[in-house]
Amino acid sequence: MLKITTVKTGRCYRLVLDGEIVSPWVAELRKEWNNARASAGDLSLIVDIRNVTTISQAGKILLRDMMSEGVEFVCGGVLNRYVLQQLIRKEVL
Repeated sequence: MLKITTVKTGRCYRLVLDGEIVSPWVAELRKEWNNARASAGDLSLIVDIRNVTTISQAGKILLRDMMSEGVEFVCGGVLNRYVLQQLIRKEVL
């Protein structure tokens, strides 16, 4: 299960994720991200994955796509930090 909460402030548009980034929720997250990009305008996009417990390969691909579009991530926990570091390395290579 994946809970997606959107928070729009004067400076940023934030997607707060709780749960697992796995199928079928990867498609739902992609849809929410596309909506956020359309609604954000000049606001920076931030994805908070502090409460994500599992990220599938499809989820990693989506996070990498977000990263390549300039999304900032807020994370916690060793696993989520490791996944983001690996995605950054693949983005650079």
